[in-house]
Amino acid sequence: MNALVVGQSTKMADILSQFCDNVYIVIDVNASGLRYSPELEDYHVIRSSINMLYYYNIIPKARYVKRLIKEYKIDIVFSQTKYDMVAAKFASVLLGHKVVLLGTSHNSYSWINKAAVQKMSWLIKLSTDCFVALASFVYNQLIELGIPQNRLLLMPNTIEYDAWKKKEDYDCKGTFRMAYVAFVYPGKQQSFLVDLLKDLIYSKGLDVEIDCYGDSEKYAEYVNHVNSKIKDYNLSEKFHLKGRVDNSTLRSLLCEYDAYICPSQMEMSPVNILEAKAAGLPIISTNVGGIPDLIKDNYDGLLFNFGDVKTASEKVSYIINNKGFRELLGNNARTSVSKEYTAKEAGVRLEQIISCIKNTQ
Repeated sequence: MNALVVGQSTKMADILSQFCDNVYIVIDVNASGLRYSPELEDYHVIRSSINMLYYYNIIPKARYVKRLIKEYKIDIVFSQTKYDMVAAKFASVLLGHKVVLLGTSHNSYSWINKAAVQKMSWLIKLSTDCFVALASFVYNQLIELGIPQNRLLLMPNTIEYDAWKKKEDYDCKGTFRMAYVAFVYPGKQQSFLVDLLKDLIYSKGLDVEIDCYGDSEKYAEYVNHVNSKIKDYNLSEKFHLKGRVDNSTLRSLLCEYDAYICPSQMEMSPVNILEAKAAGLPIISTNVGGIPDLIKDNYDGLLFNFGDVKTASEKVSYIINNKGFRELLGNNARTSVSKEYTAKEAGVRLEQIISCIKNTQ
């Protein structure tokens, strides 16, 4: 079988490559913020100038996808946005023969709007043979809205866990260091971490540092807000916005921290959590969106309600003062990610559902 991934998703390409002969990835060269990923070299990359994000390009994109299906003898088309799903459906109809149409959605915020979810369920019914729900809160909503279970697959993101250096020594040598990896913008809540650090240092008397990695160019106003807080609380030596870091560096760097902290307002299936698990870090995170799918509270991480500085501070304090517990969390995190979130495991599950779809076409 041959598969076409519409959009730059090397993770899905990796899953499909577990059972497909060839995997082709279509990327929009004009997309803002497009980053080149070295993992793209493992696949057949097709560069397109058709914008992937807007509804008014559905018809030209459908014609383009139709041509690719015919030229590369595609059996499976995987789409990452609602407009891509519709375009792929049109392409299949125009072509006149069946291909397996898969879709997904990475935008967690769209799944907390009931009207948007209802529209999305309608599009899923019309445009896909199977929708890959990255989190259970998405999967459950679609079941309630009448999407048959045989047209849904609950499958969180995956990670190449063995590419990440694992933490071996859980002794805290002086300052307790925590990391967070995410774009610097309001939804990722770096500002919350400044408040948390203030409480840990000034209220609890703990020696803690937080390093935040991630792009900070797009949301200058929010970055200024975070920096102002850091200055106002006199935390310049303890809280650092480190900027963007490439994955190759992060894979060996993350395990040097004592813990990972994720204060996000909303998430779908956050790769940064999987990366922290792969590094064997104890994780403290908000209990939002798809995060509870990835973290079992008190087993491979600790969860707190969004915006709750007091509880987050208590949980961080506890792991600081309990080496054995944070080591247990870190080891469990690494073990669970190595068993449950691999491309091989996801590939087996996806191949099964695709076989069922093809048998009914």
